[in-house]
Amino acid sequence: MQRGQSARQTADRIRDMILDGRFEDGAPLRQSRLAEELGVSRVPLREAFQLLETEGLVTLRSNRGAIVSLPSPSEIEQLAEMRAQVEGWLAQMAASYATEADIAKLEAAQAAMETCSDEDWSRHNIAFHEALLAPANRPHVIEHLRALHQRLFQRFGKPIISVRARQRQLREHAEILDCFRRCDGEALAAHLETHIIMSARPAIDHILNSRRSQNASRSES
Repeated sequence: MQRGQSARQTADRIRDMILDGRFEDGAPLRQSRLAEELGVSRVPLREAFQLLETEGLVTLRSNRGAIVSLPSPSEIEQLAEMRAQVEGWLAQMAASYATEADIAKLEAAQAAMETCSDEDWSRHNIAFHEALLAPANRPHVIEHLRALHQRLFQRFGKPIISVRARQRQLREHAEILDCFRRCDGEALAAHLETHIIMSARPAIDHILNSRRSQNASRSES
């Protein structure tokens, strides 16, 4: 196994532990204990901590190790609001420049989401949003939006989506696609902004449920 791959896989396992409520917000991550439990050396473990710090799940303290740093529901909500405003503005611009080929790419991205597995959902969802914005030809803005999306959802390694949520998001994408085809910029921005805000709810609920479970465990002990 390559060193970088080992660090990424270790980060995936620690991320799952954090999001499953194994560690409370602010809890120290003991290197020796985790290295033994995960069967890895301290080098990939430290690199995994660095990866998780970029996602906002871990804070590294000089000479004091790593602690869990869960995002607050308010943080997720504000990041979603920021993304919604910028993406809504950019989508209006994209619709005004879109060609038939651009519309076909967006339709293909929507079709892929209708049949993909839960594991592939996030990848196809990103492809839909990038196809939506590409005709605006604003690569630097799109790159910032990509980073914002990763900051919002990369930390959730497992898809947090139910069948009902999938169906809702597909309906919302269909409405967005229809507005895009008709070049109705105002309606497009409104539907897109609502869609992005609503899509953040599963992540917010996941954090709230994790905290409730931790509080319940403390009360029972």
